[in-house]
Amino acid sequence: HIDSQVEILKRRHAQMEWELAEKDEEVAQLTEVTHHGSQLVHVKEQELQVLLHQHGVKGSQVAKLQKDSSTLQKQLAIDHWRHKMEAQIEQEQHDSAHLRERREYERQIDVFKEEIASLTSYVARMEEKCKYHADEIFRRQQHLKALAMEERICAAAARLGQETAHEQKKGQLEEQRTLEARLHEEIAKKSSKTQQAHTYGIMEADAIFYQKQLAALTACIREISRALHEPLSAVNKHAVDEAVANFVHLSRQQGELLPPIVRVGAKEHLIGHNLTVRLEVSDGGQLCVKESTGLTPMADFLRHHGLSKSGGGKSSGLIASPGKRSGHDSPAA
Repeated sequence: HIDSQVEILKRRHAQMEWELAEKDEEVAQLTEVTHHGSQLVHVKEQELQVLLHQHGVKGSQVAKLQKDSSTLQKQLAIDHWRHKMEAQIEQEQHDSAHLRERREYERQIDVFKEEIASLTSYVARMEEKCKYHADEIFRRQQHLKALAMEERICAAAARLGQETAHEQKKGQLEEQRTLEARLHEEIAKKSSKTQQAHTYGIMEADAIFYQKQLAALTACIREISRALHEPLSAVNKHAVDEAVANFVHLSRQQGELLPPIVRVGAKEHLIGHNLTVRLEVSDGGQLCVKESTGLTPMADFLRHHGLSKSGGGKSSGLIASPGKRSGHDSPAA
């Protein structure tokens, strides 16, 4: 069972490394997009500065033309009223053209400002997405460290079980040799002393009876030791791990944000950073938390402790534990 569990952990470790590589590639792509957006914003700002400069030049030209027009009107007032009116009409047409051009420049400036605002918001969203992926990478690294620690614990438990079994076998062999020596000794005494044959027969029957009792006690001690070193069967442990993986996968598909759930012992899991619970699978296949009052569904437990959040940051009660049927499953006591 321990070898199969170690193999499963290795496969999960390889899958986690592959997903981590994909996340690194996605972060690199997002970084490149952010850099491109920053360059585009810089180019738009330069164009805006050029347009503002042109606008200032045009304004100075308009002021100068107005001044020249006023001087020209004063000079031509003596000559003829008709010339004055023609010059005034020409000046008004010139001013209206400059006004239209100025309005066009202002409209372009407004368009550039809107583009800069949209690019700025896009850059902010990309930065938030990069931060989220960095947090996800860190969480997966912590999960991989926890899996490696669990693998070392399982290997140490296997070595301890082998050493204990070897010591028990060695003691039983020594005890068997002692009992055989005593049995041969009693048989020799019985053959040499015929007058004590009945007594020796009784002692031999007692020795056989005690030997059977010793064998039964040895088997009982072996079973107790096995139960102490294997508090949770590999099948049940695999079922709990599979239920946890399915629950986390389903919650992420529904847009829920869950804290990391890591196995820290044979029967204990760590939720987040400081909440240790015992997880079990009910008769209906639902992932539950074992409490003093009984089994509580995992979704209800997370919602009660405020650990289940939707993508918008609000607590959500729409998570359903993997394996939960349409009806109400009765949890195992």
